[in-house]
Amino acid sequence: MKIKLIPVVVILLWLSACGESRKAALSQKDEVPLKVRSVQVQAVERMAREEVPGTLRAVQRAVIEAKIGGRVKQLLAKEGLTVREGEVLIVLDAGEIEAKLAQAKAAREQADRDLERYRALINQKAVTAAEFDGIQARARMTAAAEREAAAMLGYAEIKAPFNGVVTAKYVEIGDLALPGKPLIEIENPVHLRFEAAVPESTAGVVKIGDELSVRLPALARELRAQVTEISPVADPISRTVLIKADLPSVSGLKSGQFGYAAVPTGREVVITVPHTAVVQRGQMELVFLPKDGRAVMRLVRTGRHLGSEVEILAGLEAGEEVIAAGAADLRDGSAVEMQS
Repeated sequence: MKIKLIPVVVILLWLSACGESRKAALSQKDEVPLKVRSVQVQAVERMAREEVPGTLRAVQRAVIEAKIGGRVKQLLAKEGLTVREGEVLIVLDAGEIEAKLAQAKAAREQADRDLERYRALINQKAVTAAEFDGIQARARMTAAAEREAAAMLGYAEIKAPFNGVVTAKYVEIGDLALPGKPLIEIENPVHLRFEAAVPESTAGVVKIGDELSVRLPALARELRAQVTEISPVADPISRTVLIKADLPSVSGLKSGQFGYAAVPTGREVVITVPHTAVVQRGQMELVFLPKDGRAVMRLVRTGRHLGSEVEILAGLEAGEEVIAAGAADLRDGSAVEMQS
């Protein structure tokens, strides 16, 4: 019985295989072609660029310090406060300076009275010219002393040097302020620039007035920044040169944000395709080539995104045709119909 069953099993398997072949043939024959468009792979010469990390900084930024010593009497500034130029931010206790001003004022008033009396006496020839000159000198000295004391008292009120926002505060009421000790920081958030340390081998290509493309991950966008300052010296440790580029006034920019600047390094030839031609499936990057009405899959390795184009590092050669419109819906061997 077993010997008789073997030919039957073989026949059944053969019939099954034939059925599958016919089904696949019919499936391919009845498959509706997908309408796609193709483009030619381009090899273009362009300026090579290297992305350099950097930070946004305020063009106007000041660390405000005290010019005289004294306890903090009033603290009108706090982080995030918007201030205007000339607005009082901190008031110091300056009792000693007030006393010196009162003393200087009294001395100046006495010197003025003495000067008036000596003017009358000099006309009467009652005093010598030398005595009158001495009284005039004393009047000038006391007036200068009063102006000095008044100026010192004015330093007790610490004011905003420009319109901006308070970004840091280092003192509280009752703290002792000393000359040279930072009290607060203020920045103008309207005018920002991108600062980056560029390798010295690359810095020579960048010139004042050049425009750099700055990519800010926090905003998911790119901006154009104009180079306004280039350090004349290189850092001997990092071998980099500091470059500063002014940014346009754009909503959402904040001092301290991180970004990348595309710094030119020279000319290069790159192979590019539209970003719509590259399909990401898992860890693989694919493109599809049209051939005899079918889509032929090919693995590629991509590089930088250059606007609407993607750099192809491996897998394609210049002059080949790739499907750019409709590639996301394709599989290897899919029927395709080319559209103009």
